[in-house]
Amino acid sequence: MRVSSNQYQNTALSGIISAYQRMGNASTKLSTGKQIGTPSDDPSGTAQALTIQNHLDNLDQTKRTLNSAKSILAASDTALESVSDLLRHGRTLAVQGGSTSITAEERASLAQQVTSLIQTLGNQGNASLGNRYLFAGQRNDKAPFQANQGSFTYQGGVSGGADGDIRLDISTQESLIVNTTGDRAIVPALKALEQLRDNLSNGNVDATSTESIKQFDTEIQNLSTIRAGIGSKINNVDRILNQNTTIKVNFTQALSDIEDTDIPKTVVQYQSAQLAYQAALQSTSRIGQLSLLDFLK
Repeated sequence: MRVSSNQYQNTALSGIISAYQRMGNASTKLSTGKQIGTPSDDPSGTAQALTIQNHLDNLDQTKRTLNSAKSILAASDTALESVSDLLRHGRTLAVQGGSTSITAEERASLAQQVTSLIQTLGNQGNASLGNRYLFAGQRNDKAPFQANQGSFTYQGGVSGGADGDIRLDISTQESLIVNTTGDRAIVPALKALEQLRDNLSNGNVDATSTESIKQFDTEIQNLSTIRAGIGSKINNVDRILNQNTTIKVNFTQALSDIEDTDIPKTVVQYQSAQLAYQAALQSTSRIGQLSLLDFLK
């Protein structure tokens, strides 16, 4: 059976096209750094890559939520540290005011200092992060503490109520209350200062030296407990952030294994295709040089 020159040429042309396509595919992988250019390149790998990318997107969203939670918790703790300082200052004034050795004028002066602390505390209760008030619960679009005849009235969400807690989903299975309501942290401190102011103004030395000091001790401990809870939540957020960072590194590596080009392997593929392409070209050129006698042999 004789093979026609057209068959030789078609076979050679097919070899040229095949080698050129393989060379082009390898070149594309090298230039883009990606093993998968289109889903048809690797349907199974594409499906795996989409699943992993979805996990990575979820991790990024969780990270944003965790950072938001941490910001709220840290800002609240900073504000409550100032409240603790105010309470300790108030206790110092209570100790001074409970002494029988000071005059009525000195006691009145202490009452004025307590009034100033009340004003400062009310303002601290309206601390905010961005455009959200920290101690307002879910009613955090307006200041929770409103000045009212030398004191402040709380108008924010109530702890344990439907408008108190702000929860953020920090994982697929866990949510976290990230706020502290003003009725828990600020209102009791205000009452302690108001009671001290009234005791000093009325010259009630016994109540100042016993009830007020005891009240301050209670509220200082209350704030310490609240801040310890916030610190525990911040540690929990940091723990999950670290875990998610490790998980993201693993997922990113898995995605890279599927999508990214194996440079050494692809270089070899490119060189092999290039050699095949050159050989096919040379073979075709030789076919063009064959005479009629060559085909009749």
